[in-house]
Amino acid sequence: MALKEIEREASPLIPSPAEWKIVVGHLAVGVLPIVYPKAQRYCERHAANARGAALLVATAVQTGERLDELRHMRLEDIGTDEIRVAAWGDWSPKNHRNRTIPVPSQTTTIAKEFVTWRDHAVGLNGQALVVGEHWISEQLDAAWTKAEFAGDAPRMHDCRRTFATELHRSGQPLTLVRDRMGHGDVETTEGYLGRYRSDRDRVVPDMGVGDALLGAAPAPTPDRKSR
Repeated sequence: MALKEIEREASPLIPSPAEWKIVVGHLAVGVLPIVYPKAQRYCERHAANARGAALLVATAVQTGERLDELRHMRLEDIGTDEIRVAAWGDWSPKNHRNRTIPVPSQTTTIAKEFVTWRDHAVGLNGQALVVGEHWISEQLDAAWTKAEFAGDAPRMHDCRRTFATELHRSGQPLTLVRDRMGHGDVETTEGYLGRYRSDRDRVVPDMGVGDALLGAAPAPTPDRKSR
């Protein structure tokens, strides 16, 4: 089955943090059928990799890192309250842009568990598991279906879209969001800002302009027939 992408129009419809939380919860308990469910080693690998998929997605949403960056994240890149994206060996992040992402301590805990799992992940065939786009997309398809959300399942790049959107909505300037994302210009960052399904239920805030009229008597309604 061909992997689907979310439509890439301006202000795309993307998963909200609340929807990602539900997806991660489904991933953690396993969304794909167990191969040879009576064999203990297959069940153990299935359970470990199910949690690994959940850790991958959670770390991506919480840090805004690209899949390739997550595949090259090291334990020494993870601090107490920040995660560094920096070149090492023959690898470097896209556009060679190193950056430091300040994050909550819970995120660093999740990231450390993710890296530990990734470095020792074993597929059902007993070989090292390749944590690639196809592998995680299959998991996301199943989790999205299980969550019964409308529309096509998201992809890993949509984790970055949610990250950028949340930073911007929290009041951080686009220049700072750009730096957190590792972009070269603000225009690229603007293209990552999206909409949530829950936006349609957001109430327009009272801006206080009408307060100037409170307490005053309404103006009399003139009689149109009078001259």
